[in-house]
Formats: sequence, structure tokens, C-alpha cells
Amino acid sequence: LPLRVAGLRARGLRAGAGINWPLLNLKCFRFGENVGLGKRGWFWVPLESWETQIAIGSGTQIGNDFVISAKDLISIGKNCLLSYRVSIMDHAHVVTGETGASHRVRIGNRCFIGCNCVIMPGVQLGDCCIVGANSVVTHSFPEGSVIAGAPARLI
Repeated sequence: LPLRVAGLRARGLRAGAGINWPLLNLKCFRFGENVGLGKRGWFWVPLESWETQIAIGSGTQIGNDFVISAKDLISIGKNCLLSYRVSIMDHAHVVTGETGASHRVRIGNRCFIGCNCVIMPGVQLGDCCIVGANSVVTHSFPEGSVIAGAPARLI
């Protein structure tokens, strides 16, 4: 749906951003000013959850084909750049189709996450972190870290 139809334009998203998904619970979203979302992005929030929070700080830009899947909390700081096909989730899917335990994800301010990266549950990245393309981030890293790989490690 175009953002104007989904009612998200009033929540600080820049004009021209597009996203395709049916969205029933707008209260779970907190967007800062001038947030940009790429086309064909996808948010997943359980319908039964009214406590879920997805927070994206001012000036953050997210590329096309992103996935943000939140059961509890995903927080992305200010002035971050997430390239295309980035996936962030705070829970795991188990074999039965149910979702597993939730572990909050926090990404600091001024972080760069390269294309095709996956940020796994429980990860916390400090401010000014750089994540190389095609990385799978399975654990937390402090401020100023440059990481890459699958699983990601300091480089």
C-alpha cells in the first residue's frame, strides 16, 4: 500500500517511500523525522501483540526489500543507513510454525548495514558500527565496531 493510504505519512516518513503490507496496528510504530523506507519492504508484527514496538530514529534510511520482523522490540537509531535486502528479527521461527522466544534488537546511531545482511535476535550494535555485506550478525558488538562474515566477527 502507498504510505499515504496506510496513514504512515503523518508519522514522519519521507514522501515517495513505498511499502507493501497490510498493517493493522499502527500504534506499535515510532518513526523519527525524515525516515526513508525502500520499496517492497515488509514489517511483521503478531496480530495478537499490542506491546510490540518498532522504533526507527530520525534521518534513518532503509533500502528496498527489507524485512523487519518484531515480536517484542526492534530499535534502530538516528541517521543509520541500511542497504537493500536487510533482515532484522527479534525472534526465531521454530519448526512447528510458531515463533520462539523474543530477544530485543537495538541498533545504535549512525550505523551502516550492508546489503543482504541478517541481524538475529538479541543483537545490540553500539553507535557507529559498520556491518559488511552478506553478514549474519548473531551476537552484540560495541560502539565503532567494523564487522563482517557469517557469523559476523570483528575485522
